[in-house]
Amino acid sequence: MTQLVPVQLFERGYTDLISVIPPGATLSPGSKIAANSLGKAPGIKYANGTWGGYNWRQWAASAADVAKWANDGANIGLRAGNFPGLDIDSTMKVQGHKIRVATVNLNDPWEKIEKRLISLVR
Repeated sequence: MTQLVPVQLFERGYTDLISVIPPGATLSPGSKIAANSLGKAPGIKYANGTWGGYNWRQWAASAADVAKWANDGANIGLRAGNFPGLDIDSTMKVQGHKIRVATVNLNDPWEKIEKRLISLVR
């Protein structure tokens, strides 16, 4: 088994993983992703070292994809499309690494979504 925590998660059945552009990444010149979305927006590192979007809603990640994303420095997210309405806010340790898992129910009214988002960044 690999030592990369995201790959370990994948191998344990968390296969709906997505690559998320890390904070401080350099966006591709043609990217439509806002700079203030770094660390939150799905995206991958391109061959030229810049980051941009990809078809994350349709992408069926493999363990090799997850390993590449982790080695590229991506944040790793869980595509929550199969878990509508599920509200998770949990912190755990995996091999000494602190991992926080949190969701936002986008079906809620905007006021509730905003309150939830603010609670996550504090």
